Amino acid sequence: MNNEKTEKQLISLILESSKYSKYLGEKYLPKTKKLFESVFYQEEISSPVKMEDCRNNKLYYFNQVKNKLTELYKQTNKDSIQIINESLASPNFKTSIDTFIKDLSKEINNLKFQNDFDKIDSLNSIIKSTINFSGRNIFVNGFNIQQLLDSSNIIAKELLEKFGANISTDLKLLLFNKSDKEIYFFFERKQTKEKTIIYYNLNDNELDYLQNKDFQTFYGSNKNNFFNDIWKNEKNYSKIIGQYINNNLYEIYRNPSLYEIKFEDNLYKDFAFQKREEQIKKQRIVK
Repeated sequence: MNNEKTEKQLISLILESSKYSKYLGEKYLPKTKKLFESVFYQEEISSPVKMEDCRNNKLYYFNQVKNKLTELYKQTNKDSIQIINESLASPNFKTSIDTFIKDLSKEINNLKFQNDFDKIDSLNSIIKSTINFSGRNIFVNGFNIQQLLDSSNIIAKELLEKFGANISTDLKLLLFNKSDKEIYFFFERKQTKEKTIIYYNLNDNELDYLQNKDFQTFYGSNKNNFFNDIWKNEKNYSKIIGQYINNNLYEIYRNPSLYEIKFEDNLYKDFAFQKREEQIKKQRIVK
């Protein structure tokens, strides 16, 4: 890679990634934007790592940015590094490529400890139900779990395009495995009644059919037994997941057809259920 291309990618990477952090943005965005425009004029930003390619998974994205930035830093000659550092210098902050990498590492560390489920677990069952039914944002490592119910979300689009699974019409259940940071989508095709489970792992940004996972290696259980049991127990998907994979689960969404009880006897639940049905029809998340 020639030096100019390396410089452009390095500057683009700092510029683009700074947009996804208030802390990094305040410290690096103005200077980096000015530097890019002065060197590359009207050219487009060419960041080698893009948030959309990381499925809006902020922790995974920042880790990829750090890895690529470190690689580009080593490939850039010292004179170019010095010029970039001088351009990033600010009277208000001590700023350079080195400080950006350090600040990015701090951001990554902060995201590692972000887990709204730690707060939710301490709440009583009524408040938990309110959070679940209202569709309030739930963040884990910078990733908004509730956004998965929005059909315009990047993962929802990929589920439809790659797997033919429609969030709006085919989703039966959405579970979050809090221990392994893994999400399970239970789908039943409306037309064919075909059932399938797709998982998304936050740690490695992997989206695939659960049947493609090595159960023995990752979960220490038998895959064939799991799938035999799961399809025989439609009302108890969570219980089967708990037996074979992990029981530290949070139910994000359940299709009304999977509810075993009616809510006529409980005014609160009846109202919440009605509100949730309205939300399902609109297929939009309450921000």
